[in-house]
Amino acid sequence: MKQIFLGTVGKSFGIKGAVCISLLGNSSTATINSEFTLHMPDGSQKQVIVKDFLLPNRFFFEGITNKNDADKLKAAKVYTQASNLPKLNDDEYYLSEIENFLVVDEEKNSLGTIVAFSSNGYQDLLEIKNNKGDVFYVPLVKELVVSIDFDKQFVVIKALEGWF
Repeated sequence: MKQIFLGTVGKSFGIKGAVCISLLGNSSTATINSEFTLHMPDGSQKQVIVKDFLLPNRFFFEGITNKNDADKLKAAKVYTQASNLPKLNDDEYYLSEIENFLVVDEEKNSLGTIVAFSSNGYQDLLEIKNNKGDVFYVPLVKELVVSIDFDKQFVVIKALEGWF
């Protein structure tokens, strides 16, 4: 079953084991009993269930009851099953749907491939790896992302001078 990337665990919060999660896009659809898969920095995975949360991004998980346990979750990538998320409108998509898409400029020159996502706190960022293996970030805003072709699996961006 397809997993959707929601964000990354940041710092712990409080003494009862809460964590702050830097959520991408509109990922704040979690509810009590939501199930997440944490992809830990060491490569392991951990299943967690939300027992409570404080908007916008503080989560309490079953079995994580103190700051020390919460600190161990730092930098984990947070995923959930696609079936756990609401159905989107036709003009909406989850970021994971464009992962591994080719990125081209408006003249259709290849710029790289979307390998991951992050956030700068103001907008989501596309993490793009170019053909040399260098990684660069492009804000996911309509002024820069010209179009997305889901059938042919590529994203057209406005390539600004100096980016590449």
